[in-house]
Amino acid sequence: MIKFPLLATMVFTICLQISAQDGNVIEPKELSELRESWLAAKERESLSIMEEHLKVLASLRDQVTERGQLDDAVLVREEIKRLAQDPKILPPDSATEDTVSGLPELQRLTRSYETSTASIENEMDRKYVQELGAMIRRFEISRNLDAAFATQREQEKIKTRIANAFPFAVSARLVIIEASYGNKKTRVAVDEELTALIKNDRLSFNILQELGDPAPGNGKFLIVRYAYDGKEYTERFPGGDKRASLRLGK
Repeated sequence: MIKFPLLATMVFTICLQISAQDGNVIEPKELSELRESWLAAKERESLSIMEEHLKVLASLRDQVTERGQLDDAVLVREEIKRLAQDPKILPPDSATEDTVSGLPELQRLTRSYETSTASIENEMDRKYVQELGAMIRRFEISRNLDAAFATQREQEKIKTRIANAFPFAVSARLVIIEASYGNKKTRVAVDEELTALIKNDRLSFNILQELGDPAPGNGKFLIVRYAYDGKEYTERFPGGDKRASLRLGK
């Protein structure tokens, strides 16, 4: 014999499926308010990441200008203008390729920014799905058929969004912008070597073992400029000692 609570649940589930086929469901106020709150939070987080990225780009523009790389400075300036106008508008593929081939530092920063934005959006989408699930359960308990279906439909839409965005959202969070190793007189660029050593958004290795000794007999240091989750950092590590090591990333 089926107990009443179980029977009621079965009936409610069947009614929910029928309502899904109908499709003409009025959205509950609770769902509208939750969506507005979620979208506002995403906007705040995205704006914060973009503002940080613009500061880093401005720093890069000043650096390449000081080095006399005026063509590169123009590329960075145009990227700053594009983001300031509308960060959601992506440049055409041809423009992106020109930027990549012209200034690798800008390429790395752009990838870091796009990855950070996608990662935070993915994280907030997942939280929203959880909150929608809790709302669905509340509507189920109160036997509010239309509200439960409308919320379930919203949840499925966001789940699809997460599934489509997931591969990009888990791209590299740690990006090496520039790295050099040696002493004041002799320094070599090692950004490609460091990039190759990144594993799971972490960088950890013995400096002397991996990078060798570009200035034997002299005190050496490694300077690394990198971005993590869209924010730029610069760190200096002593080198030359067999025990000297570097660790980046959480």
